[in-house]
Amino acid sequence: MSTAVLADRDIVSDFMTVLTSHRHLHTAEQVGDGRWRVRRTGSSPTELLSGDQVEELVMDHLIAAFAAHGLADDSLDF
Repeated sequence: MSTAVLADRDIVSDFMTVLTSHRHLHTAEQVGDGRWRVRRTGSSPTELLSGDQVEELVMDHLIAAFAAHGLADDSLDF
């Protein structure tokens, strides 16, 4: 996936919603300029992620999801 796709805030928002609804994240809140405030578990501290960190988070979960279905090697690094 290119960074141009992840620059689309609606798509990133959809990915973050899916990660939250599937309990990969406890909470995720967009704070502007591509940044997100996330809490990975109920007891973890809140993190402020940059656009690059959000991109990495989304890509890591996508690779893991594809690998779980035998469609990719989870050792890939995009």
